[in-house]
Amino acid sequence: SPRIFYDDFGNPTSGWPTGIQYDCQFAYSNGIYAIGPQQLNWVCLATAPLPPQPNGVYEVRASKYSLTDGSLYGIYFGGNKADMPTQFYIFWVDPAAQTYSLEAYENGQWTTLISATFSAAIQPGVGVNTLKVRRQGGQITLYVNNLDLTTVQDDAFPNDGYVGLAVSSYYVADTSIGLFDDFKVTKSTLVLEDDFSNPASGWPTGSNEVCQATYQNGEYMTVTQPEWVCAYSAPVGPYTNGSFQVVARREEGIYPSIYGLYFGGDDVFSSLYAFLVNPDTQQYALALYANERWSALTWDTTDNDAWISSSAIEPGTARNTLKAVRDGASIHLLVNDTYLTTVRDATLLYNGYFGVVNWPSQYAPGTVYFDDYRFIAWDEPPSSVTRARATASIPSLNTLPRAKENPLPLLPADPDGFGTIFEWPKEGPPK
Repeated sequence: SPRIFYDDFGNPTSGWPTGIQYDCQFAYSNGIYAIGPQQLNWVCLATAPLPPQPNGVYEVRASKYSLTDGSLYGIYFGGNKADMPTQFYIFWVDPAAQTYSLEAYENGQWTTLISATFSAAIQPGVGVNTLKVRRQGGQITLYVNNLDLTTVQDDAFPNDGYVGLAVSSYYVADTSIGLFDDFKVTKSTLVLEDDFSNPASGWPTGSNEVCQATYQNGEYMTVTQPEWVCAYSAPVGPYTNGSFQVVARREEGIYPSIYGLYFGGDDVFSSLYAFLVNPDTQQYALALYANERWSALTWDTTDNDAWISSSAIEPGTARNTLKAVRDGASIHLLVNDTYLTTVRDATLLYNGYFGVVNWPSQYAPGTVYFDDYRFIAWDEPPSSVTRARATASIPSLNTLPRAKENPLPLLPADPDGFGTIFEWPKEGPPK
């Protein structure tokens, strides 16, 4: 697991500050950690009991003491000392205003890197908010409740890595107490690397009539019948965020086959994302499967369809390296080390199963070979349960239109950039 530290605050001797220090009160209480500034506009920091972590993912569940409580709470990171640091960052969340901000502190001076910004993802009042920071070199990404809010570049404290919790007595009130639970630090970890030379590495094999798969000559060979999509599950998971990569090629044949990566799937294949590549037209698309229908999350406004052309895609039976990087609601797509696009969609935020996809033409079975699958996780899995090796056949009748075939009109985008943006009628595109 990429987790390197976790504390549910069930053990009052786990190493966080307690008592009153520097006009700040710290306490463990029934599996919760509380921080309370004793003066208005005071900032209190509690350093996690672990060595410096300049890079990684820092996460905690936080809430206010009461509806009338005057506190802001947050994660502090990039500290230069465990006690009384003189430089650090704080990711603040203000549930009263449903805003977040990012500040840097250095030798008595505060610098605002992100001013207070509203986000509907923040639970108001005494609601619990999951705060997360991913720091990698000079790149800092902020999250609330698994939605990525923003990314900033700042490397003012490149080697400083003390992390912990912060509370500020921001509003005039009888109390200013921040409550915390489930603090954890994780790092990027290579979870799966498979060149398919070992037929026992765990990918599904055999046949369910529609979908077939086997290991063959150091590749993973898949065959899908017409009018169906087959999703083949990787032998690990679930993991929600990370980098998914595979090398794919289609077999020689008269009819084209589309192939791709799937991720963000649930445990019964009823919902997933699919990054699809059509090598014969040198086009790609990102699709969402949910509620027994396919939706397109990419769109070419010139051709008015879901498929986008890219000369980076090698045509025909050539090998293509596909990569999807999932980061909260953001999905970044690359092919052959060339960046294609970033799509935002929050439909499947908490789903984490993944694998590969074979999507043949509607006229003949399609054979696709996969090789060199690689997955790097940024977070720990949301569950310790690993699904049995599986595959699924999904009808493609109600699907994305084939490239250049009878595109349907563009539907309005979600104003927040989330959710299903483009949809096809239930009966599917015209034949």
